[in-house]
Amino acid sequence: MAKLEKHAADSKLYIGDEMWEVHKYLDKYAQVFPVSHFNDYHRTFLHNTYGLAIVSHLGGIKGRMAGTLHLVRDWWEGPFVRGKKNWSYEEIENKLPKVLVWFNKLHSHYQPLPFILKAWGDTGLVAVSQE
Repeated sequence: MAKLEKHAADSKLYIGDEMWEVHKYLDKYAQVFPVSHFNDYHRTFLHNTYGLAIVSHLGGIKGRMAGTLHLVRDWWEGPFVRGKKNWSYEEIENKLPKVLVWFNKLHSHYQPLPFILKAWGDTGLVAVSQE
């Protein structure tokens, strides 16, 4: 998972604005479900078309662009660089459908890991991300 500073730096590079509010919003469940214990579980809440719709509403075109950068960065797990050249925003946007399939696949077939179930007292409470 990329740190908020990386997401903000991406937004500064591609949009000209760090868009902290968008990145904090998309990762707000990482505070509730720390990555050190729950791995990528926090992504089931807002790393999908629902989260993109919200940040688009909150931040307009810039919000959607920052959300796209955030989701692709988290999926890609690396910098947007090919060789020594930065990817164009269009190249990043073209990755978004694959990213959404990856993140949204959790919405119907997600089986929580045993340590997640244990944390919930074996009740099986999980988030459902909807498109």
